[in-house]
Amino acid sequence: MRNLLTILFISLSPVIAIAQKTITIDGIIKDKTGTVSNAHILNRNTKKGTISNDNGKFEIKVQINDILEISTIQHYKRIITITNEILKSKKLDCEVFLKSNLLNEVEVTNGDLFSAFHKTRDPKLEKIAIASSKGALNFSNVKPEANLNYNKNDEINKRLNNIVDPTKQFEGINFGFFLSFFNSKKNKKQKKDLKYKESFPKLLKDKLGDDFFHKKLGIPKDKYHNFLLYCEPLGIEKKFKNGDLIGVMDIFFKEHKNYLNIIKKQ
Repeated sequence: MRNLLTILFISLSPVIAIAQKTITIDGIIKDKTGTVSNAHILNRNTKKGTISNDNGKFEIKVQINDILEISTIQHYKRIITITNEILKSKKLDCEVFLKSNLLNEVEVTNGDLFSAFHKTRDPKLEKIAIASSKGALNFSNVKPEANLNYNKNDEINKRLNNIVDPTKQFEGINFGFFLSFFNSKKNKKQKKDLKYKESFPKLLKDKLGDDFFHKKLGIPKDKYHNFLLYCEPLGIEKKFKNGDLIGVMDIFFKEHKNYLNIIKKQ
């Protein structure tokens, strides 16, 4: 009996060693279009994570039964439990699936940018949109007779001394007045645009938080405004103003590595 227990203990020792040991595994994230960059891989047990590189590759430390959470903005979240097979092979190739449903509402919080996307799906939305677009160009209910009395009504208006040409009511007014008016309106718009541009960096940071830029993206604090200028030609201000926060985040994820490489070389 003692010999049997000894043999059993020796045979199980490698398994026990693997189960207790922390191992670094490497893997690759893919979808049906190819490899996935900037995927967020989080070890729920250790609360530590990493991000896949431009080729979809990543490395992360795990133990047996650790739970990995893999997520991106464009894909559904994937949960994987670390098994003995994964530990032995030290590899984890994972496929994620693209989101294909319509998003009616998207909410992003500073606490967890990768899992706080609340979505609702209405399968009738697309059919309603198609039907509405067709109806917008349908003139079958317009009656040609509606305009037959146009000339008659115009003649009556003239008899009643109404001004048919709306520009005539401004005759005699100095043209400089209109020029001054439109210039004033233009200046107001320019001031409004300038005020928005000045407040944009603060508005953006209030929405996404310091950790998003300085921890997740690795942008130095003194380079924050410079990074925004680097991304400005891609339309981040317009997207943010229109409420397209996902589009803004996507630009930051795609551009931050190139930006960091540039400032390292300086």
